[in-house]
Amino acid sequence: MSRPAYHPSQRLAQRLPPFNALTAFEATARLGSLTRAAAELCITHGAVSQRVKQLEDFLAVSLFVRRGNRIELTDEQKEKKAKIDKQLETNPPSDPATLEKVKELRSEGEQLHKAGDHTQSIQVLEQAQALLDSAE
Repeated sequence: MSRPAYHPSQRLAQRLPPFNALTAFEATARLGSLTRAAAELCITHGAVSQRVKQLEDFLAVSLFVRRGNRIELTDEQKEKKAKIDKQLETNPPSDPATLEKVKELRSEGEQLHKAGDHTQSIQVLEQAQALLDSAE
């Protein structure tokens, strides 16, 4: 019986994204700015941008849309918000409490996004969508 030519920890390392890329992404998502993330991590703006790009390449997804010195939700996340808005308009839940909760979550998601907490904003929008889906 032959043994593998690699150590098991090497195999795990191939499946995990680089830690510095994760920290750059987390800081950028939380702070809503590459510049503020760079200041917090004590690295340059360019280094944060490269690390976030490295994570996007590793995951094969776009995490942010860059517009000048701003970052925004991706189109997918904007579509989630638009879907919630349309569903509320065309087929609102019959239960007033559910309707109110969805509206609160939608508003909270918008506020979190404006404050720069994009990760939490996405989670809140997904909660709102789940409530709408369960009310049908």
